[in-house]
Amino acid sequence: MNQKEEKEKALRTLLAVLKSWDGHSVKQAEEVLQQARQLISENTGISVTENDTELQQLTAQVVAQYGELTVNLQKQKNAVAQQIQKLNRPSSIVSAYLQQDKGAALIDVDF
Repeated sequence: MNQKEEKEKALRTLLAVLKSWDGHSVKQAEEVLQQARQLISENTGISVTENDTELQQLTAQVVAQYGELTVNLQKQKNAVAQQIQKLNRPSSIVSAYLQQDKGAALIDVDF
């Protein structure tokens, strides 16, 4: 196998790994990123020549897929952070003591 075929095979494998994420499972995304990291470390010496447009396009697809994966993970992270903030807020029930003739009364108002 020549060097171009090796590069192409490595890039296609990396692209397939990145595309294997279902878009929902954070655990699966973690596994995909670990596999991608391993593939990248195994192929650190790969460089794409300027005149090889096929490999450049494949590299661009890999970069785009990686970007999509990280953007989706960031959106999920933000959604989880918002849920946590929502759960950590003080209760939305307002309690007020009203002084009346015969004593205090508790009124709960839910917003």
